[in-house]
Amino acid sequence: MQAQIDKLNKDIADKDATMAATAKQYRIKDELRGMKARNVDIVMPLLQMDKIAEKDGKLTGLTEQVDALKKSAAYLFEEESAHRGGFPGSQDIGGGTDNTNAAMNAAIRAASGRISG
Repeated sequence: MQAQIDKLNKDIADKDATMAATAKQYRIKDELRGMKARNVDIVMPLLQMDKIAEKDGKLTGLTEQVDALKKSAAYLFEEESAHRGGFPGSQDIGGGTDNTNAAMNAAIRAASGRISG
C-alpha cells in the first residue's frame, strides 16, 4: 500500500512540474509576442530556457536573450515604426515610402473623392 502511495505522490509531483514548465512556456510566448516576434514558435528553440526564471511574477533573463537575437537575427522580429497605427494627413499607409503604399494611398484618395497627390 505504501509503495502505491509513493508512486502516486511521485506522479503528482511530475504532473506539477510539467504544468509549471508549460505555464512558463506560455508566459514566455506571451512576452515574445509583446516583443514583436514574428513567429514565437521559431524564436522559442533559440532561447536558453534554463537561463529564464520567474521572480515576483516577472520573467528574468528573457529580455537579454531577445535583445541579443534582435541584433544577430533581426528578421525574426517586426521593425518598430513610429508611423504605424493611423492615417493622419497624407502619410503613407503603414509608414512606408515604397511605391505600393503610394499606390494604395492614391487609390483610397480616389475612392473617397479626394484628389490624389
